[in-house]
Amino acid sequence: MKWKELSLSEPALVPFPDGVMALASYHPEKALPSVGGTGEAQGWGQVIFPDGRELTLSGLVDDGETTEAPTTIVLYGTNAHEILFLGGSAAYTISSSGIIKGKWALARESSLAEHWRTQIVDTAVGTLIIFEGEVLLVGSGLELIWRQRKLINDFFEAVQNNRAWFLRDHTERWSISLADGDAAAGPRLDDSA
Repeated sequence: MKWKELSLSEPALVPFPDGVMALASYHPEKALPSVGGTGEAQGWGQVIFPDGRELTLSGLVDDGETTEAPTTIVLYGTNAHEILFLGGSAAYTISSSGIIKGKWALARESSLAEHWRTQIVDTAVGTLIIFEGEVLLVGSGLELIWRQRKLINDFFEAVQNNRAWFLRDHTERWSISLADGDAAAGPRLDDSA
């Protein structure tokens, strides 16, 4: 699946595969303009479309301590009219006509923003999106196939034999089935070697 990381230190153009260009921007204020109070993440994002339609999206941007600038990731699937934004505490599927087609809350806590990290791994059955607190498998149509919780100290190793393999605390291996998202313990590594 095609994807790109988008820096939002300044407003940035976001191309949809169907040719529509939207403008994405980041706002570091904690309060969302339409609802007040604190947003799901430290800041919020806005996407403006050529017809003037505006989407105000909480949790769109990773503005944690592990990025040099506020960022969001844009994934492109098989539908030319939709893209998937993710980065902060939420993921949004958005159409080129400015409609939110779906939203997923992500297992990210702003109190752990200093540990936020996103990895994207293409597999034969979809794209793995690995966060500090969970793993998602997204299909080519940008649909969520499954999600599985993980610990902050679980580090991705590889995809092998239709499984995504992780290492916990440098000694314990475990894996997730790409077919159904089920987790299973793996062999413990000998730490005396």
